[in-house]
Order: sequence, then C-alpha cells, then structure tokens
Amino acid sequence: MASKLTPFLFRTAARSTCRIARPQIRAISTSTVRPSSTLQVHRNTADNNVEIPFKFTPQNEA
Repeated sequence: MASKLTPFLFRTAARSTCRIARPQIRAISTSTVRPSSTLQVHRNTADNNVEIPFKFTPQNEA
C-alpha cells in the first residue's frame, strides 16, 4: 500500500512547490514617444495671460 501512495505524494509535493516558487510576472504596456519637430510657444492674449487673477473655487475644482 505504501508503494502506491508514495508516487502520488511526490507528485503533489512537486506541484505545490512549483506554485509557491513561481514568480508573478506582469506585462507592461507602454506607448511609443513621438518626437515633434514643431516648437510650442505661448503667446499672451487679452483672455490668456499671466496677469489675469485666478482663484480656486468649488466650481472650478470639480
């Protein structure tokens, strides 16, 4: 009886150690960087410049 049980125990022990020792690997997905040859320049206008006062309110934080 022990001879029939021994191979079963070795197989189950080997499977359980493989599950424990297996590292968890995650796939990383990244997008490619697209270089631009255009120069981005901010031009101050009457509606969009540094001198316009701005305060955070509940309405513009939402």
